[in-house]
Amino acid sequence: MKKIYFYTPTLASMDWGPKPFLSISTVPVFIDSHLRDFAPEIHADIEWAHIQLLRKTQQELVDDLIKFDIDILCLSLYCWNEENVYAVTKNIKQLLGRDILIVAGGPSVTVYRNHAYLDEHPDFDFAVYAQGEQAFLDIMRHVRGEKRLSRLESKNIAWRDEAGKFCLGDFEFIKKHTGSPYVESRHLLEQQLNNSDYNGYTLEIPYETGKGCPFKCSFCDWTSGLTHKISKRQYTWHDELKMFGELGLVKLSLADANFGLHEDDLEIARTVVELKKTHGYQFEVHRTNFSKTQKHRVFEIVELWLEHNILVRPKFAVQDTHAHVLENVDRPDVPWAEHRAFLDYLSPKYPKVNFVIELIQGLPGQTRESWEETLLDIENYNSTIHPWAMIPNSPAGYDPEYRERMKLKTVWSSYENRQNISDDFWYKIETVISTYSYTIQDYAYFAILTRAISSPIMKIVPSRREYIHKIKNSKNLNSCIDKIVANIENGKIIYNTINEFLKVLVVECRDWPKEIQKQLFLFHTGKLKSKENI
Repeated sequence: MKKIYFYTPTLASMDWGPKPFLSISTVPVFIDSHLRDFAPEIHADIEWAHIQLLRKTQQELVDDLIKFDIDILCLSLYCWNEENVYAVTKNIKQLLGRDILIVAGGPSVTVYRNHAYLDEHPDFDFAVYAQGEQAFLDIMRHVRGEKRLSRLESKNIAWRDEAGKFCLGDFEFIKKHTGSPYVESRHLLEQQLNNSDYNGYTLEIPYETGKGCPFKCSFCDWTSGLTHKISKRQYTWHDELKMFGELGLVKLSLADANFGLHEDDLEIARTVVELKKTHGYQFEVHRTNFSKTQKHRVFEIVELWLEHNILVRPKFAVQDTHAHVLENVDRPDVPWAEHRAFLDYLSPKYPKVNFVIELIQGLPGQTRESWEETLLDIENYNSTIHPWAMIPNSPAGYDPEYRERMKLKTVWSSYENRQNISDDFWYKIETVISTYSYTIQDYAYFAILTRAISSPIMKIVPSRREYIHKIKNSKNLNSCIDKIVANIENGKIIYNTINEFLKVLVVECRDWPKEIQKQLFLFHTGKLKSKENI
């Protein structure tokens, strides 16, 4: 019996309740189900001994591997955890004093394009890119001596041959069979639910009913940017959702790239409602990736779930409200006016619902004026704004022609995960800081506006337009921009500089009512902290 330890330190969000939300990992679930269906003899010979969702130090990880007597260490890497994973696994076999098999996978495994990846991470025996179910099965057959890996037949894997030479299997988009990985590998969901390490968390489940994405947005790395094929599992969602309800897994996130793209998605949405009515399962959908193009179906799903109190903070990934900016990043979507018309229709019906617009700061085509316009366009709604992070497996990350055409310049900087429960949770990202349409100074201006409108003080100021006007015309703006630029170029955090600028800006708001000035002063001096008080 080969014992597997799955390590995927995950971000915990404080967005939806008093306890942080932690996503259950479904990667072992899909792999386990695939082995059960296609290699039952191998499935009978493995045990998922532990699935670790929280960060570990190297010594803690070593202690766990000894405690569980692990034979295979599986790693899932993405931008928010890759630094930790690389650090805690370096020389880990030497520290253990024995050999174990280490398999690395996840969106940050860049081995398909970086053929030096295994040299850079010599502790890894295998690197899996893109879909991993069949790749893991091929690895298991290889180490059991049943079927050797080969460049012709082995897909989505990199390895070293007996001479230590790098080998890479071709990419293949593998459709999921019609069975249910969730139902078939229910025990792995229960294992995570029953893990006492997660007692202080609310566990949610990423619910994936399809694979792939038909679009090629330049900032996105879905399917590692290697294909635009899609597949949809069939006829399992009722049993899956019923099982989630039985387990108490009623906090859902939609893990499909484009939920609402297929007609089946509306039936899935109706099934969630039906099970809530008939069985009393208090389903809540907290994270969404709605379809970019089939907005008529998306809007129907949104309204249905709002009517039954299922959808929490409905989010629309608009990215920018200007068509030419979306064209620059190959982003298909309906015009912003259609989003706004739907939101203006829904908002009065559900006045307590926070409708969220997701934007990306720093896309090519943005200018100071256009960013101001975008922030004013979404003034009536909440927003989630991300800096454009250059993800390695995104088209912008790997296509030098695109980078040159858009004149992309980047810098590595620390990114604060402000949603995480840990105040010191930072990770490095490659951030785009200038393009053909804006300079690094313009980018600093974008960052000031983004920080300002994301602050609770927006509930204090007379209007967003007036506040942007104050910022734009502040006598201290250029000096603040210079400081931000210096911080960016040196990889330092920029938020403190912006906060100090906004604090000083209060002096330039003397034409506003005195009560507003007083509240602004109290907020910036730390005496008025909570959004509720504001």
